Amino acid sequence: MNKPELRDEAFKARLSSFLQKRANLYLKKVSFLKNSVFAIRDEHGREYILKGIRQIASVQQQLDFQVAYAASGIVRFVHFPNGELFLYEYGYYWLLMPHRAGKSLHFADKQDREMAVKALRNFHSAARGINVSDPVIRPPLLYKWENRLQKFSKTRVLFDNAGKGSLAREIIDRTTALLEQLRKDVDWYAIEKKAVDLHCWTHGDVASHNFLRTKSGTVEVIDFDLLSLAPESYDWIQIGQRFLSYINYDVNQLCRNVFPENEEELKFILQGVGIPVDLLREWLLFLRKQPSRQQVSDFMDDLEDKWEKRVKFVKEVQIVLT
Repeated sequence: MNKPELRDEAFKARLSSFLQKRANLYLKKVSFLKNSVFAIRDEHGREYILKGIRQIASVQQQLDFQVAYAASGIVRFVHFPNGELFLYEYGYYWLLMPHRAGKSLHFADKQDREMAVKALRNFHSAARGINVSDPVIRPPLLYKWENRLQKFSKTRVLFDNAGKGSLAREIIDRTTALLEQLRKDVDWYAIEKKAVDLHCWTHGDVASHNFLRTKSGTVEVIDFDLLSLAPESYDWIQIGQRFLSYINYDVNQLCRNVFPENEEELKFILQGVGIPVDLLREWLLFLRKQPSRQQVSDFMDDLEDKWEKRVKFVKEVQIVLT
């Protein structure tokens, strides 16, 4: 079932009927938020987020994890009125969360960045040591990055056609060199094994919209689809990349506000932040929208500007680390 079908009124009507018959949940309102995620209101005026997840392994891991997670600060799934925690239909496992009144953080705001860092630190600390029966083990981050680079390389012809072939070649060549260096410098087996042995967990998608500031001013972490037993530094690399444009690519500011004092871990995180896999991801996601020729040209101009700033950042990181 594709995205337009999940969005249309006919599907929302079928979903409402299913929930009524299967879970005794009577809906008065269903609003599409994004693919397989809906805001709903029941007959009593209670508001929820209804989320569909395709993989049962991810569902079970999230449910087991939230039971073992003793601290506050995360949004948890709740039971349907019939007592079940998830229901299967239309190719998805459906889960229910209470709606939280609040707003997503914005990394352009310094205070929001600080709140996100604090919330992530609290999450890592509270999650450390949690053991679930059948954890989802994902490939090391390096493999994910190499795969993304391969996909980007296949789009090189688009850059050639737009007269930006030299930009694509530079991105591919430099990213390849950075990944090769990281493969040499880091014992990936050791850091992955240590994370698994100590039961360290990463959120996996530390975007600003996954940090929710409630009306009381507290920040809660949401959306654990990419939850994984993995080095916590993976989350810090990702959030560091998301901060870069808002701190003028300042290495020292990034170190002061985000990273640990452990010198070896700091080196690894800084190297990771420098690898432009986030830019590759943005490009690949952009292409899914089937953009016009002018939109492609505009995006490439923006990418070229971001690339120049990333190259400068990488050079500054190398100076700091020598």
